[in-house]
Amino acid sequence: MDKAAAISDVFQMLNANLKSCYVPGTNVTVDEQLFAFRGGTGFTQYMPSKPAKYGIKVWWVCDSLSSYPLKGQIYTGMAISGERERNQGERVVKDLCEMFRGSARNVVCDNFFTSYNLALSLMLDYKLSILGTVNKKRTFVPAFFVNPKGRIPESTLFGFSENVCLCSYVPKKNKCVILMSTSHYDMEITGPKNKPKMINDYNKLKGGVDNMDKYLSEYTTKRKTNRWPLAFFYNMLDVAALAAFVLYKENNPQYNTSTNKRRMFLQQLCEQLAMPEIEIRSNNIQIMRHFGPRSGIEAMKGGPIKSPDTNEKMTPTKRDAS
Repeated sequence: MDKAAAISDVFQMLNANLKSCYVPGTNVTVDEQLFAFRGGTGFTQYMPSKPAKYGIKVWWVCDSLSSYPLKGQIYTGMAISGERERNQGERVVKDLCEMFRGSARNVVCDNFFTSYNLALSLMLDYKLSILGTVNKKRTFVPAFFVNPKGRIPESTLFGFSENVCLCSYVPKKNKCVILMSTSHYDMEITGPKNKPKMINDYNKLKGGVDNMDKYLSEYTTKRKTNRWPLAFFYNMLDVAALAAFVLYKENNPQYNTSTNKRRMFLQQLCEQLAMPEIEIRSNNIQIMRHFGPRSGIEAMKGGPIKSPDTNEKMTPTKRDAS
């Protein structure tokens, strides 16, 4: 049973269009978005680490550099049977990255998703590499990688197994960060803080989905509603508008270098989408007789409009027809 059936078909159409319009780079990021909504859905999630706290959780895979959304998956909560899903992070990454099978791309994710089994599966079955932080409670992590006591700050431990590289970095006293990668095969250290190259690469690439979420919050079509399908549809509109902006910017690199270029693009996009309807309304005698609609249409078209020919027969209203 699909708990999100009210919006699933439209969401699948959005995913199909997102996929068909963009070829991502060599790195993609998998993470979650929490769409703020406190109404009743049957699968509203509570995530205290997120600013919104409550909402609809969506797994996304985005291009790591441009933050272009490539595919989303709505999380509808626990199964009706009440059985908790095992290896959920591994399943989500495989579902979202199925489209990249055999492309030799690199998947960047956080410690919720990263596991040794996932790394081997992506490498052997999908021909993909992985780069991500690792939860210290994972059983495959050696005990001396987890314990930072007695280790010198800015020091690193490396471990290798079956083309999988594990590193444990101590940024400061009594703290360590663990990462795993199948795209890094050496012990390269860079920068003034002696960080492993995989940590610098991870910091550069991890923000694909987070940046998308930030862009969506800056300009949104969201309006107050208690109906979750409509609320989530607003989120889909925002995602589609962001994708359109990324596409236009990459096809026109010389487009507007000002800081508010995305706002100007969205305004132009809205005007162009509304123009066919405005043309129809500008030829409607009954609408153009009223000052409010007329002034709005003239503002959109950029000047006064010649009144329609009043000798033409008016379109009868429902009241006249009855």
